[in-house]
Amino acid sequence: MHTPFTPPMASPDGHVWQMSCPGWGLAMDRAARAHQAGLPLTAVAHCETALALAQRVVHEEPDAPGVSLAVAALQAWVCTQVCLSEWLAEDGQLNGAAKGLAAVHGEVLAWLQRYGHADQRHAAAAVCVRQTHAALVALWATHGPHPHIDRAIRAGCLRVRFSTQWH
Repeated sequence: MHTPFTPPMASPDGHVWQMSCPGWGLAMDRAARAHQAGLPLTAVAHCETALALAQRVVHEEPDAPGVSLAVAALQAWVCTQVCLSEWLAEDGQLNGAAKGLAAVHGEVLAWLQRYGHADQRHAAAAVCVRQTHAALVALWATHGPHPHIDRAIRAGCLRVRFSTQWH
């Protein structure tokens, strides 16, 4: 199930994030190296550091004038949590993997509803919610049903409203 860590720096907001939070990239680089070296506890510890850095910006500055910082932080937060959840699941910690991923999925869904379609935060949340949804489905497919995964997927389906016209 493991996919190589890919930072969210390919986005236009990536350079803003790297300049604003260089500690995140350093922590994720250390996490990736520790994971490749077969040191799961060290990898998880560095990943949790990166997660906290991104999460702080997402929660403290979502409406800051520098919207691109908030968008980049959201992308980094999702990227980090997906990576962390994969590593925790590989290490047999399915509950922690599912719980963290489900929590981030719920918060990204909240962003999707909070910001209008013309706002770049809405567009970023739409991309991120697809990523967290795919990661939840992959976790479920690999490890089987889990209450956190089931609730998160159901909540996502209920929150997103689709309009249908019947002719």
